[in-house]
Amino acid sequence: MVPFPGPPIDSRTMHIQQKVEQLFDSGEYRRARFIYENELAPLGDKYAQYMIGYIHLTGAGVQEDPALAAAWYRLAAERGNSQFVAIRDQLLDGMTEFDRGRTDALFLDLRRKFSDAAIVLDLIKDDLASMTMRTGSRISTATGPVTIVDPRSGRSLSADDFERQVSRRIEARALFLVRKLDIRNFDINISRLDIDALEDQVKKYLSELPE
Repeated sequence: MVPFPGPPIDSRTMHIQQKVEQLFDSGEYRRARFIYENELAPLGDKYAQYMIGYIHLTGAGVQEDPALAAAWYRLAAERGNSQFVAIRDQLLDGMTEFDRGRTDALFLDLRRKFSDAAIVLDLIKDDLASMTMRTGSRISTATGPVTIVDPRSGRSLSADDFERQVSRRIEARALFLVRKLDIRNFDINISRLDIDALEDQVKKYLSELPE
């Protein structure tokens, strides 16, 4: 299995992770849920997605909603973490047919926003835009050839080095999607990458419940 090639976990993200744990432990459940859902879940943080499910299951600062909790647990378990899978299965097994139908619909909605495939596709599109438009970076022409300040590392790179770095990242993420979705005969080489076809495959995958 190809590891999830998500956004880098920087010092800001680690600070947010520490802060939200402190908020939850001190009973600030509403604030904690807001941060889990708006800051960490969109990064593919599976623990954050699990915690949102736990909050809805236990009614920590919200009305108890087992169907919504199960939808978040299903999202958290998509990488096969044994703990998350066990909790997901236990909750789903005890559901009525009505609640199971509701959690299916909720899960599909969350999946389109916060699943690994959705996140990685958005990262690829962002990187393609940065290569085409030279946006997301400050360009300096004070002396010598054009250099780009990488917003992720703060390092100055030549335009060619920046393009090579971003190209490798795009190809690694495209490979992740091709393997995760089991797409056959798809060329991930940056010079031939068909982003529209890849996006169509991802949208189809996200519109269907996994077996």
